[in-house]
Amino acid sequence: MVMTPEVVERGRRMLATGATRQQVADVIGVGVKTIYKYLPAT
Repeated sequence: MVMTPEVVERGRRMLATGATRQQVADVIGVGVKTIYKYLPAT
C-alpha cells in the first residue's frame, strides 16, 4: 500500500475515532512502524 495523502488522512480519521495504531495498520495493510512514520505519536 502506498501512503498517499488520502491514505494518511484515512488513518488520521481512524485514530481520531479511537482506533489503535495496530488497528489502523491492519486495515490499511501496512506495518505499525509505517503508521508511526506517517502518524507519529504526540
